[in-house]
Amino acid sequence: MRRAPVLIAVLALSAGLLTGCSGVYFNTTLNAEKAYKQALRLRAERLENDPDDTVRVSSLEKEKLIRSITKSSKVLELWPRDPKYAPLAVFRIAECQLLLGEFSSAALKYDEFLRNFPKDPKVPLAKARMARALYEDGKRVAAIEALDAALETNPKGEARREALLLQARMRIDGDAAVMGSASAADGLALYEQLLSEGAFPTVEGRNEVRWRAAQLAYQIGQWDKARTHALEANEGAVPLRTQLRNHRLANLALIQSGKYAEALEESRALAGKRDYRAFRPDLWLLQARASEGLQDGASAERLYRDAARGEPRSAVAGEAWYRLGLRAFDVDAHEDSARAFFDSSARAVGTPYGDSGSEAAGAMARLADLRKSGEDPAKPHYADFMIAEVFNFRFPRPDSARVHLERIVASPVEDTAYTKRAFYALAWLEREGTPGNPARADSLYRVILARWPGTEWAKQAEVDLGLPSTVKTRGDTAHAAFLAAESHRLGGEAPERVAPAYRAVAESYAGTPDAAKAQFVLATLVADQAHAKAKTNVKPDSTLPDTVKAAYQLVRDKYPETPYATAAEKWINSMDEMINAGEYKEEAPAEGGDDEVLEGDESRKPRTEKLDNRGDEDLY
Repeated sequence: MRRAPVLIAVLALSAGLLTGCSGVYFNTTLNAEKAYKQALRLRAERLENDPDDTVRVSSLEKEKLIRSITKSSKVLELWPRDPKYAPLAVFRIAECQLLLGEFSSAALKYDEFLRNFPKDPKVPLAKARMARALYEDGKRVAAIEALDAALETNPKGEARREALLLQARMRIDGDAAVMGSASAADGLALYEQLLSEGAFPTVEGRNEVRWRAAQLAYQIGQWDKARTHALEANEGAVPLRTQLRNHRLANLALIQSGKYAEALEESRALAGKRDYRAFRPDLWLLQARASEGLQDGASAERLYRDAARGEPRSAVAGEAWYRLGLRAFDVDAHEDSARAFFDSSARAVGTPYGDSGSEAAGAMARLADLRKSGEDPAKPHYADFMIAEVFNFRFPRPDSARVHLERIVASPVEDTAYTKRAFYALAWLEREGTPGNPARADSLYRVILARWPGTEWAKQAEVDLGLPSTVKTRGDTAHAAFLAAESHRLGGEAPERVAPAYRAVAESYAGTPDAAKAQFVLATLVADQAHAKAKTNVKPDSTLPDTVKAAYQLVRDKYPETPYATAAEKWINSMDEMINAGEYKEEAPAEGGDDEVLEGDESRKPRTEKLDNRGDEDLY
């Protein structure tokens, strides 16, 4: 009987140790799962407010996901072989990485899960999501193979839904790469085929596909189909914000098809529902657009203002103020009011119309400054040309742009910087604009060929007219001369015989890209000669560093804002550092300069093809 208390104490101690160990184990797993569920809940709340915001991850979501990864990693570190919690931890880490957009890491983690736990119930879903992670990471071939492997097992439920959605997306994206906008119609047909086959047995799956189909139909102007699919995406218990999104697209389809009265009646009916009371600014915006279509400008303006005041810094307000700005600019021709509206739109930071409003406000300010600027005798057509660019590219208002370009074209005063550009820009507008005038465009192109032969503008005019390329510009001649100099140097001729050919390019074709290249090669030749001289002289020549430095300074000062000036500056800085340290040896800088400028240890060739990789500049 005396041993009983001792035995009880031992058993109690053992139980306490076991309980403590399992408590740590349980708490680590519980904390990982808790953080993951919190992140999912935050994501669901964000998507309820904006159903299309599927890419962004909020800072709080990120914090929870990283915590879940940390705790799950701790589970694997302490108990890597636990049959229940180890696979759950690996899968959870992959899920968190996928939500964070760390697609490469997620794909590797899903692969680890599939290799180590091939009989786990989550294997079908892991295969589908690994394929998605690979695809998001840009590994298309690997994604196709992974998706094929996922579909071979005939997955069910969520795994099948995700695999089929990814397959449809991959087909649409693949067609888009080859066929451009025509792929949207093929994608729509594919989604409709999957729906007709009953490929998505769950309500969530069907609604997601219907929404994607509605977006594609809207994109290609099939308004009836867009409306039908959007409304059908409201099947089942759909969150109110998602219902609004679907109704909004359906209503916009009516507006786009010109059924303004029907759209106005529908949006008013939605605004009258109790459930949609919180979304009235969205519905007022739809009513304003329908009223605008019905030529009821007063009602449209009132509704736009009501929508903007309802949520001052929201996406709805951004769009409402932006459309008010367009009305003031296009209908009322009141630029000051338009600018004020655009400024108000810009307050909706981070929204599409907020960004557009900010750009438009900046363009309006630019217009005001250009109109106030006096005429510069050196550039008499500068203001007109820049105003035309603002009208054409910022709003766009090609008709207003044409007015200013026509003024330049008709002027007897030639502006060496902008007259040629105006002729080309007007020809481009007449050929590419709506409405266009191809005959007028051809006439302007031929004027360019006649008045400015041997220029880049004439060369491009030939291309646009479909004529054989005969124009040789100063840049073409400079490039041919540079290539001739290169052939002598690469042929192994002595530097003193090669240098004059490069010098001729630099002096005769100043201002061209090849002149800058030639000047840089001359500097490297000077450095080569100085290096060779230093090796053969018993007594060091103290003037050599200054000679080499001066050659690179000439490149830097004569051709600023070119890659050759940048490379020369690195050489100069490296040489200064070595000279100050007493270590100068007429060699390429150890860091920065040589790797970017030269290739080949023995020949020290300038890597001109790498430095001159900017391509042709846009003419207009």
